[in-house]
Amino acid sequence: MTMEFASPPRPPKSYWRDSAWLEAHDAELAELYANQWVAVLSKKVISHSASLEQVLNAVEKQEVNFPVIGFVEKGIQVYKNFASKHSRPNAPIEFH
Repeated sequence: MTMEFASPPRPPKSYWRDSAWLEAHDAELAELYANQWVAVLSKKVISHSASLEQVLNAVEKQEVNFPVIGFVEKGIQVYKNFASKHSRPNAPIEFH
């Protein structure tokens, strides 16, 4: 039995413009939303949080299509690429 799946919808041109805007304003956004997830639509931040789940929930409530979602890093982040019983996978390593 062969299963066929529909292709996902193509993002509109505005998605790519918002993606470029997010990249071009990275330094400015890092000052405002350091180490947070942001959702961008029409070249505006429509949601932000340290929690990706909160950003996704906010976007869903706003019923918008094709927001750009990205993580805005400030400073140097080092991520573990291994998991153990006592660590969260991909959690940043904190230096004191």
